[in-house]
Amino acid sequence: MKLLLPLFFISILTSCKILKSTNELTSIKSEIIQYTEDSCYARGILIKNNILFTANSNGKIYSYNLSTKEKISYESKSEKIQELRDIQIINDEIIAIQSGTTGLAVHLKNNALEIEKHQFWDSVFLDGIDGANNIAFMMGDPIQNVFSLYKYENNKWGKCIGNIAALEGEAGFSASGTNVQVLNDSTFIFVSGGSQSRFLKSNNKGKTWSSKLLPFEQGEGIGAFSVCFKDDLSGVVVGGNYTQPSNKMKNAFYTTDGGKTWGISRISPNGYRSSVHFKKGVYYTCGTNGLDYSLDYGKTWFSISKNCYFAMTSDNENLYLTSKNGQIEMFKLIK
Repeated sequence: MKLLLPLFFISILTSCKILKSTNELTSIKSEIIQYTEDSCYARGILIKNNILFTANSNGKIYSYNLSTKEKISYESKSEKIQELRDIQIINDEIIAIQSGTTGLAVHLKNNALEIEKHQFWDSVFLDGIDGANNIAFMMGDPIQNVFSLYKYENNKWGKCIGNIAALEGEAGFSASGTNVQVLNDSTFIFVSGGSQSRFLKSNNKGKTWSSKLLPFEQGEGIGAFSVCFKDDLSGVVVGGNYTQPSNKMKNAFYTTDGGKTWGISRISPNGYRSSVHFKKGVYYTCGTNGLDYSLDYGKTWFSISKNCYFAMTSDNENLYLTSKNGQIEMFKLIK
């Protein structure tokens, strides 16, 4: 679903206070990484061998070496690439996706971006891609009322066999490329929004699908934006209304049974959220008005920062969040 996020001018803070429990305050400091001077932002981010890679609004991939501070930009030598919405590592290969009127897979090879075109996604608005081991899953908005679903296996793209009919007004959100997840070599999941929000799951690489309605509010630009399972059973879905970033009503849900049932967070994140991430026992979720964390797997959330963020990743020490104007904000992990 084409989504133009409102960008608010929010100053970048170098430290803030967060509530870890009802009685304890902990100071969490952050650091700003300026990975490019271009006035772009990234909806996708990953880390590989201590190097951050971002997929950006200007159609470029940037890398930032956390050890040497070296910055490199990568672009296509053959044609102009539109905004990149997500980036993943598959078989040790970095692949980003272009959204818009023409869907593209963009491979980072030989210090340049190589475009891979396929007729079956030529007119698809691609929303997100995720990979695990040697397989990847990618989804796009419906074409003729059927969701566009693809898998990457044995270094080759193909369509998923199973079809999912979209409800009227239902689509995906490409706010951070995290509305999809590959849980293992055979399990694919994704979430949708709009007229209805659903959690959709396949245990056989997209051959058959099950679905479960999610209790988000209904409407254009409203619903589930991001999903993250820490294991096969326990997961979190976040979202809300991106046109009302401070609205905390029904913006986060959790499951403990693999998505069969969903509970609403007792204390919600502090507004609309476009990405959710799990690391070392803690869930993090971010959006255009802040970052929150949960120590109880999505039941309660507390604020870390009120800055503007789009996507995030982590290593064993730090959390990295993309922001405006070519910046990444780095926080120490809570645990």
